Amino acid sequence: MGEKAGMDLKTLTRTLCALPGPSGFESPVRDFIADYIRPFADEVRTDVLGSVTAVKKCGVDGAETLLL
Repeated sequence: MGEKAGMDLKTLTRTLCALPGPSGFESPVRDFIADYIRPFADEVRTDVLGSVTAVKKCGVDGAETLLL
């Protein structure tokens, strides 16, 4: 895991708040989040609107789905 993955919540929050991301130009925030979550997810996607979706599979058939 990268250096970002070891951040505590306070550091992560400060880092996110410091990133430039005015409406229509959110790519620095989107890219940071995608990179940050990649070590924890099985799949990370960004759609044409810039939304980041991460999927973590548990390997159990019929398991409940949780959306955060």
